[in-house]
Amino acid sequence: AGSPLVCGLLPLHVSFSEAHGRAASDWMWSVGSSALAHTSRAAGLGQMQLDACARAQLATALDDSLAELDGVVRALRSTKLTRASLAAARIPGSAARRAAAAVEGVRQVQRVVTEL
Repeated sequence: AGSPLVCGLLPLHVSFSEAHGRAASDWMWSVGSSALAHTSRAAGLGQMQLDACARAQLATALDDSLAELDGVVRALRSTKLTRASLAAARIPGSAARRAAAAVEGVRQVQRVVTEL
């Protein structure tokens, strides 16, 4: 029940119709041994569903890291590089401090992605 919320998995019979621009059901795929099938008592996900979850989590992590990187670029554009700005990098809440924190956040995401 939680897999659609965690990784965007839908039951096997649900797909997206490009022609109609909405969800479509092909009930031929609604049976079988899958936690997402209506006729099954299976509690686990198959390898295909696990791979789809991993890809969805990876895409989300990459999107989040790109958003963080955007924040870094905006913060750096608003900071002039002088001795005073280097000192300001140590002040909590400064643009330089936020940029450094964002870079560290992106590095953490990249470490997680490389471990997958």
